[in-house]
Amino acid sequence: MKFISVERIYIGLKLSEERWRWIDGSSANSVPWYPGQPSGGENCAELLEEGGSFGINDIVCSGVWTKGALCAIKLT
Repeated sequence: MKFISVERIYIGLKLSEERWRWIDGSSANSVPWYPGQPSGGENCAELLEEGGSFGINDIVCSGVWTKGALCAIKLT
């Protein structure tokens, strides 16, 4: 497993039909948004770290894959 240090990472959260949903389609009920977010006009979300503070930030989907991604799978 390789670990990298990044300040921003895509978390699989996307605005769909005016609701924030995970990429599996499940609803994102309680999102710990970074202060001032979501700011609107952007339809994907990333984990943002600035100055030791963490939160979710909305971003334009076209640039998310250049930032790295955090994924989870269900183990059986």
